[in-house]
Amino acid sequence: MTAATLERDMAEAGRKAAGRPRGDRDDVPVKLDRSLVDRARVVAAYKKTTLAELLSVMLKGPVDRAYAQMAKDLTKPAAKASKDAGKERGPTSP
Repeated sequence: MTAATLERDMAEAGRKAAGRPRGDRDDVPVKLDRSLVDRARVVAAYKKTTLAELLSVMLKGPVDRAYAQMAKDLTKPAAKASKDAGKERGPTSP
């Protein structure tokens, strides 16, 4: 192996992809209160994780529950309306 080849191989091995690997997340920018983000950043550093990962994990449960409740609430009026429509017709005459 020549010195030039060795240097090239070492240079390629030292290159990293830009930024941290994000796994399955699809990150988007959001605006949050600065003091909250500052405290969350300290917690993330203490837990040796990224701020995005910390917030994603912390928000997943509450957001999933709120979304499920919203879907449930949105389907109730449709079910109630169809029940009420049957009551309005009344009994049929022979």
